[in-house]
Amino acid sequence: MPKFNAVVGNPPFDGDLHLTFLERAYKQTDRFVSFVHPSGWLTVQKPGRNTLKTKADRLKNKIGNSFVGFELIDGNSAFSVMLAHPCVITTIDKTKTTPEITLTDTIRDITINYDSSFDINPMMIKPAIFNSIKRKIWTHCGQDNINDHVMVPNGNFFVNIPNISGNVQNATGKKNITFISSDYYQLVYVADRRVTNEPLTGRSVVVKQWVAFQTWSEAQNCLNYLADSELAKFALMIVKFNIHLDGGELRYVPWFDFSQLCTDEIIYALLDLTPTEIAVIKSVANSNGSVVCYGHDGTCD
Repeated sequence: MPKFNAVVGNPPFDGDLHLTFLERAYKQTDRFVSFVHPSGWLTVQKPGRNTLKTKADRLKNKIGNSFVGFELIDGNSAFSVMLAHPCVITTIDKTKTTPEITLTDTIRDITINYDSSFDINPMMIKPAIFNSIKRKIWTHCGQDNINDHVMVPNGNFFVNIPNISGNVQNATGKKNITFISSDYYQLVYVADRRVTNEPLTGRSVVVKQWVAFQTWSEAQNCLNYLADSELAKFALMIVKFNIHLDGGELRYVPWFDFSQLCTDEIIYALLDLTPTEIAVIKSVANSNGSVVCYGHDGTCD
């Protein structure tokens, strides 16, 4: 097939098929590619074999030096879809040989320069701060996490966790659009915020996961943590990019000793988080899914 000077495309949004189209377009052009497609691949963090992150990382490694920039747009309004994240216009120039890129968020009128496409994270905060927080959370999760306790019979007091969490809002076409509703990063539904004596799996199609405790007080402390903790919500925000909570997301939410109160202040100390890191977590966790912490220097709006 002959080469083209430029390839412009709007590939299918089905799964990660658009990345296959992007790679094919890169092969077929002499120089330029411009694609409009979902942006989740830019920020996805959840590892795993054959996951979106694996495919995105492979693409970034292969053609990352040719990325000129990424422009986030309101795809929900433009295409009458309901995505949890903006769409992105990806621009490629094959004559570019360095990894530095520019990300422009047209929805919030923000432009950020990154040393590499690998530095882009879901909260758009300074990579060094994001990576430090993630490392501290994931180090703890490597020792103990929520997923390790799901569906383990360990008592007669249950905390119920949904399989599905959150809804994508209707497209509005307005500036500062919130693509996801406030329950998107919710680990416990308000209606299920109570300790039960049996799992609620038969009552609701969305509540199918649970953790069990030998005492009511342990279960209540865990419930309060899942429902209220800024740290738990932030941890989920790192890896959650669709409505599922049953795809390994809980593996990245820390588990603590719930025989005693487990407040965020205690957790921050246990994880050795800095004041700046705590401020970032608080800002992002309280944004209800609408990113407000864009400070590339580590500050929050």
